[in-house]
Amino acid sequence: MASSLVFRQSHRLILLFALAATASLGTASLGTAILGTAILGTAILGSASLGPAQAQSNDPATTINDGLQAYYNFDEAGHDDSPWGRNISISPPLRIEKTGDYTTLNLSAPNAFVNLDKLGFPRHTPNYSYSVAGWIKLDPDYRPPNPINVTRSAFGGIYVDGKNKIGFIFNVDRDQGGFSGADLIARTPIIPGRFTHVAVTYDHPSRTIRIYLDGKIALQTPSPSPNAYPIFPAYLPVSLQSGDSNGMFVLHGNVDSIILHDRALTPQEVAFLANRGNVNAPDYVVRFAPELRFTQDSASQGYPMSAQPFFDRLTKDSNGYPIAMPGDSPLGVENTDMSTLRGSSIPTYYTLRITSPQHDIVKHFAGTQVRINYWWFYGYQHPCTRIIGGAYKGNHNGDWEHVTVILKEDRSAIAAISYYQHDGHYTRISVGHGPCTPAGTGRCGGSGGFEMDGTHPVVYVGRMAHGGYHDTNRWLPGADRSAPSKDPLQCAYYGDIRDPGSAADNFDSSRKLIDLDGDKEAWLAKDRAPASWNWGPDGISNHPTQKSPLDDEHRMSCEGHSFAWFESDGCYKSECLAEDDQAAVDCLKECEHGYNNVGLTCNKGVAPWDWKIYGRLTGGHSYNYRYTLPDYDAGLARRRTWDWEWDLP
Repeated sequence: MASSLVFRQSHRLILLFALAATASLGTASLGTAILGTAILGTAILGSASLGPAQAQSNDPATTINDGLQAYYNFDEAGHDDSPWGRNISISPPLRIEKTGDYTTLNLSAPNAFVNLDKLGFPRHTPNYSYSVAGWIKLDPDYRPPNPINVTRSAFGGIYVDGKNKIGFIFNVDRDQGGFSGADLIARTPIIPGRFTHVAVTYDHPSRTIRIYLDGKIALQTPSPSPNAYPIFPAYLPVSLQSGDSNGMFVLHGNVDSIILHDRALTPQEVAFLANRGNVNAPDYVVRFAPELRFTQDSASQGYPMSAQPFFDRLTKDSNGYPIAMPGDSPLGVENTDMSTLRGSSIPTYYTLRITSPQHDIVKHFAGTQVRINYWWFYGYQHPCTRIIGGAYKGNHNGDWEHVTVILKEDRSAIAAISYYQHDGHYTRISVGHGPCTPAGTGRCGGSGGFEMDGTHPVVYVGRMAHGGYHDTNRWLPGADRSAPSKDPLQCAYYGDIRDPGSAADNFDSSRKLIDLDGDKEAWLAKDRAPASWNWGPDGISNHPTQKSPLDDEHRMSCEGHSFAWFESDGCYKSECLAEDDQAAVDCLKECEHGYNNVGLTCNKGVAPWDWKIYGRLTGGHSYNYRYTLPDYDAGLARRRTWDWEWDLP
């Protein structure tokens, strides 16, 4: 992967560790080895009736920590992201391959084998269970010279036979001594050219071996004999690796996100790792899904809709990818039916990611931070922006809009929300600030933060451009609502009208959630990197499946001017971190513990000999409104507490 913070299509796993003073596995509490969530994909089996602590204890994203022995996502070559540091040496014939935003390990050259048994795993006693899992993609054009006798090695004893079926070959120890081999194979072949999630688990108490394909059991069988158990980790026999100058036994494909445990993963945990977005959304994705509020006459400007019927109307090439369509006319696929706001036909698309904590226990004391992009698709954006000659622009097909919701580390509440518009974005946080100037305008208008309706953050949708905002912008008394030309200010950045008339203008986006890492709608597979096609004639090339909540754009608090302008004013309503003073063009950090705020300085002590002072405009005590959002609660959901937190942002 290009970054451990970026998923590969539907297959991204993010390993999250915070090491404590003792190095023991299998717990998520403080003072032990791993804190918070270990791997966060897209499918978490939560329950709305559980409290945060209970929900995490039953959450595969948390339990996946237990018994972890190694994890390789190939962002940093063969670095092991577990605490054990069992790194793989990546050099020819092994090769890291980059495609779009992600990296994988290519195993196509002769002698390109991943020998995990050479990496210092502990020698297990007979009562050990274990698991090995990862993603495999076969080269679609490769044809083995002798399909009958082919054993193409992937990793950890997992291989592919000549018919593209997944097998598992391993040595076994017998309780009475001696060694022998065993070979198991699933019946269903995998499809070349696409990634398939493969997992093998061995449960010692039941002596059961299971092979999973894409999260479902493909083979379940007892161990070869009652008194035998597989050696961990399994590996392809040396006899099948020696002198493989023709690449007879290498995979001829790519692998990614290899993970090993010294226990048998549960079916729920395997499904979590393999999730393609075809399971229910995590509890907190549902609980904190926004409530959209539309202007009372928004039907003429369109409501959200599924992207699939629009995608179906696009002209495509022989491979099913949209091609350029001439002209700039509306495609004619648009939702103008207000009644759909009250049903469950409108999907809300989402992408879930989690930040990676510091490896320094001093800097991390709780869970890890979940960030969620919520997306909505509009078939058409009507013209608005006034230009010379009285004409209007801004109209285009295929309009994608979104917000980013950042949760507290314990996932119990929202820490911050970033609101996105076409020419920028801004962030509002959940806790208060110091003085704000100039009062009553921009970020200083209103009560600060963002509005909630129960557990759902409120997003006011711009009537013309569909951007998301934290506040309203009412029609002026007597305004002519028939056309933008009658009220040209509504085409300004914050001028877009946001004036809901009643609850009938509200949309609960939690009713139908579709994971952008999944395949619930056919267009998703065609939208992923490196796709760059446009959404219709004169349509935008925005591709939500390629937008991670942790990419460079979404890591920044805002984009645009920090003062009132016309087109790009994102930072004008963006907020500073918790308790910091909000000035016209920058933020002043609150005074450190023991210091008193005296305007532009922070003072401490009363007598000349113990008096200390520092300026708030220098020495890193001020920062621009466009800052990097913290990966922790500090600054977003609470004030700075620890000394290191005064370095934020």
